[in-house]
Amino acid sequence: MQEPIILIGPMNVGKSTIGKLLSEATCLPQLSLDELRWKYYEEAGFGKEKVDLYIEEHGFLNTFWYWKKYEAYTVERTFEDYQYGVFDLGGGHSVYEDPVLFNRVSQCFKPFDNVVLILPSEDKKESIEILLDQGREKAEKCKHLKPEYWMPILIEHFVNHPSNQLLAKHIVYTKGKTPMMTRDEILERLR
Repeated sequence: MQEPIILIGPMNVGKSTIGKLLSEATCLPQLSLDELRWKYYEEAGFGKEKVDLYIEEHGFLNTFWYWKKYEAYTVERTFEDYQYGVFDLGGGHSVYEDPVLFNRVSQCFKPFDNVVLILPSEDKKESIEILLDQGREKAEKCKHLKPEYWMPILIEHFVNHPSNQLLAKHIVYTKGKTPMMTRDEILERLR
């Protein structure tokens, strides 16, 4: 595989899990933007301590809307620093309301054919239900952030917003498939 694989899609869809499997199958390093972002947020002046303070003062959902510019910056810097790999983007790294931010990220993806949108189902309502169900375990782990409030809002937004559809070159649906089956379908499509 000579070109990076870029996985986009809503939170809880399994991008990191599938990214790990693709990384193992292709011998490309896995690069998870949810982990890399802190380096770039810090570089842009919005490090972990400032994020935590902002969350404490404004709540997680307001922080999410605020840090969109840092997510776009993270995407740009990641593709400057890393040429090859399996990139799994956090749910927000590919969804932008601001057309200027969307255009910046779109330009980063433009040279690549292997941009894969992962969704549970073609039916948006069903996708939202599946993602909320898959997010219950994650919600239990971060009760202090009150995910029962913001998770449904963000999942619905990620599924319904057109950004992912506009960025994707391929769409893969996971309903009824194991992560390995999804990995194999992605590899088959990218050959």
